[in-house]
Amino acid sequence: MQQPAQTVNVQSPTTEKAAQIKKKRKVSPLIIVLGVIIFLAVYAVVWVKYFGLTVPFLNP
Repeated sequence: MQQPAQTVNVQSPTTEKAAQIKKKRKVSPLIIVLGVIIFLAVYAVVWVKYFGLTVPFLNP
């Protein structure tokens, strides 16, 4: 009588590294929000300087 074949789960080293990288890739939402705010502030300053616009609350 033939025995059922056993399945062996073999993971290559690259698969394990990819799994570790995915776990470490989470970025805090706070970092994303701060990044967006800083980007918009710098973007606004560049537009003000480039077009010579005046911003009332920045010029006392």
